[in-house]
Amino acid sequence: MKKHENEKSSFFSLLLKNQVIFACTVIIGTFFAINLLLEKFYNKYVFEPVFESTVNYVSAYIDEWQRTVQTFDVSYKLFAAQLLESVGKELEEDFNVSDEYLTDFINSQTDIERSLYLEKANWYLIDPDGIIQRTNYATDLFLDLSKAVPRYWQSQLSSMEKGQVLLENLSFEVRTNRPRIFVYKKLSNDWILEIGFSIKPVLVEKMWKNLNNIIESSKYIEEIRLYSVSFLPFGHSVKLDEHEMENFSKVQSERDYFVESIGDSMFKLYKNWIPLTEEGKIDWSSYSVHFTVRALILLNFKELAPFKTQLIFIFSCAIVSAVLISVFINLRQFRRILLPIAKLLDRIEKFRNNPLAKEAPGKPESRIKEVYELERSFQEMQKSVVSQMISQKLANELLEQDLEKYKSEALIDSLTGLYNYRFLLRYRANLEDSQKRFVICFIDVDGLKDINDNYGHSVGDTVLKIIAEKLRAVIRKKDVALRIGGDEFAIIFDDADLNEAENVMRRIESALSDTKIDDVSGLKISISYGLAEGSVESQATFEEILKSADISMYRQKVSKKRD
Repeated sequence: MKKHENEKSSFFSLLLKNQVIFACTVIIGTFFAINLLLEKFYNKYVFEPVFESTVNYVSAYIDEWQRTVQTFDVSYKLFAAQLLESVGKELEEDFNVSDEYLTDFINSQTDIERSLYLEKANWYLIDPDGIIQRTNYATDLFLDLSKAVPRYWQSQLSSMEKGQVLLENLSFEVRTNRPRIFVYKKLSNDWILEIGFSIKPVLVEKMWKNLNNIIESSKYIEEIRLYSVSFLPFGHSVKLDEHEMENFSKVQSERDYFVESIGDSMFKLYKNWIPLTEEGKIDWSSYSVHFTVRALILLNFKELAPFKTQLIFIFSCAIVSAVLISVFINLRQFRRILLPIAKLLDRIEKFRNNPLAKEAPGKPESRIKEVYELERSFQEMQKSVVSQMISQKLANELLEQDLEKYKSEALIDSLTGLYNYRFLLRYRANLEDSQKRFVICFIDVDGLKDINDNYGHSVGDTVLKIIAEKLRAVIRKKDVALRIGGDEFAIIFDDADLNEAENVMRRIESALSDTKIDDVSGLKISISYGLAEGSVESQATFEEILKSADISMYRQKVSKKRD
């Protein structure tokens, strides 16, 4: 009996031992399995969504900023080309005009004081050897321009033909981050006229301000550094080392990015942002590459590390409790953790697909502190992203409105209220398309320089305004009166012949001869004019007709001087 009890005791001991060994094996195996599974679960459903949301957060802003830059570039190129044409015409007529006259002429055409974005306009005259001989900005970029420009002359400017125009894309100065646009024209004497615009650094200042807001509102972005396509630092970004340049080279397109771990939940993300075509494809043209932005983002996910550790611990305890206690408690623990995370992941996915969707954010529901904090962090990031995107959208809309207003004002002469030479360039297309006959009258004010010298520029301006008023009063509604520049005016008589135009000009001369200016005795206002007719049959170009009218005017002026 005693022996049987001993055998029974040994059996239960062995059974208990086996059960303990089995339980320990299950627990240890489950522990390692859970660690492995949770590591993958954490990376796929927690770390990667937060990681991608952070990248998309920054990407959305840079994409909007690049579109704003392209809008500036397109808008100001048109204006720059028109100004280059006007200044080039002045130099072709008299190459030896003074530096002060060129500066005043450009300022009068650009009207920088009223401009919302133009800060200054500088001009340069480059001789055939590529040396800047005349300029109003000799210290540009703190360089010795007489040594710096010839390299560019050899690669770009020397191949230009006479009369050819080169319009560079909007760029940013390396030292100042100021947006600049440079345009060139080769004159008939083989000299190069260069005009450079410095645009107020609104784009750059706003970009850095918004980037700082992004960094402050994100728990995981520690720093954002920007570089040009040639790896030059932008703003206060530090210089790249060779290893970082190699990492940028691994990024093949705008949709890819390269991530480098630098230890302890710290990462470096390398990404190129390149404008897309209308079809949504990468645009590798030289124009688009000019706007390439290389971004190096330093990410710090140390705040997620405790959550990861806590998550593994809770899951391990839940599994051990399930083995030792019951499946019910085990399932309950899983439910408490997985459901809030699943909801959060679902919200992250929806937000990633449509950040501006009108969806009321729910309150954090999880009782687990780390999950609760994760939900709350996502809500704060969501609000910040939406606010930034809406602000950027509104800013772009206001910018487009301001640019349209500036374009309209750029076609009106500020002194007389008549259309200017830039409007004439646009109106020419309407005349050519209509295929109707028309007459161009080229007008020059007689003795305006003597009036300015003897009576002052204010009287000279009054004379110009009086002439503009008489032109508006006498011509027909469908005719167009313009002030081309200085003392030169023009009238385009739509659907008219030379006799009709001559009759109108005689009425204008008569009206001017009867006009007197208060407090100025003995001043007579007169003009010289020339007419040229254009039609489909003549096959003459618009420029040839305008030149013919100019020659006719000059002959009349010479005839008056002889008389």
